[in-house]
Amino acid sequence: MPSEQRKDYNLLGVSYGVASALSFTIMAVLVQRVDSIPITQTSFFRGMIAVILLIWPSRHYISDLLDFKNSKYVWFRSLAGA
Repeated sequence: MPSEQRKDYNLLGVSYGVASALSFTIMAVLVQRVDSIPITQTSFFRGMIAVILLIWPSRHYISDLLDFKNSKYVWFRSLAGA
């Protein structure tokens, strides 16, 4: 792998890490600010927002998820929560 491409991947990884920390911080502040909404609804919408934020940037790479050599085992593991 060329050095320039490796630097791009490192920068992308760092930016994802910073975005993740910022997202968790914002989500924690918003959850603490809303006392009138039941915890089950808060958890549901928190998960819904997380799924949307996870799928949106990776929509171009969805086909890559299906290219694993043992994709059925990978999907089973992800559905099992491990």
